[in-house]
Amino acid sequence: MRVYDREYFGSRRYENPICGAEGHNLIFIDGRSQSPGVEYRGRIIEHHHGDGWERIKIDVTEAYQPQILKRALRTLIFLRYNGLILIDEIECREGVQVES
Repeated sequence: MRVYDREYFGSRRYENPICGAEGHNLIFIDGRSQSPGVEYRGRIIEHHHGDGWERIKIDVTEAYQPQILKRALRTLIFLRYNGLILIDEIECREGVQVES
């Protein structure tokens, strides 16, 4: 159980793994995660839905420092009660380690 204390809402919030990238299913490029701050964000670039499914594509390139990668897209396919498919498309220089 997590206690929501002063530190949880303070300036060091993202040093806590529960709040930071380490506690979420985010992309790590060369060991670096998404940067904190409003300027580092993703944006929805596609949304489609049908009977029993919904697909959302998010461009998360701006969520990372520009020297880390060229392009990062995350697609989420929701299959109602049958699961979720997550697809990451990463474009970066050769030899870069990509983890999720």
